[in-house]
Amino acid sequence: MNQGTFADLSAPESTTLREAARIWMERHPRAMDHFRRFARQMLASGRRGGFKAIAERVRWECSIEDREDFKLNNNWTAYVARQLVVEMPDLADLIECRRTKAADLPVRDSVPAERVDPRGGE
Repeated sequence: MNQGTFADLSAPESTTLREAARIWMERHPRAMDHFRRFARQMLASGRRGGFKAIAERVRWECSIEDREDFKLNNNWTAYVARQLVVEMPDLADLIECRRTKAADLPVRDSVPAERVDPRGGE
């Protein structure tokens, strides 16, 4: 499946990673429901796993089961993960987030990140 780009968002190139992810989340509520469901399943299993695995499962579910065609840029999954932790704080033990300097840069830029708690703590 092809990954999303600026053109997919109808947003200017100056759109930040954080803003691009926010736009994507608003435009794909069904995919976000799958993210929530699969994260809860992983939490209930008692096993930690990578959030990218959940993203791939969402891609599968939406593409194969729902027959919904959408693009999810891998650069946006960190912001989806942060949003889920904000909505469901019990996921904080499952989802490890890192501080990012790239959140407010244009989506073509990338900057290394440090660990951070998306709920506001460090």
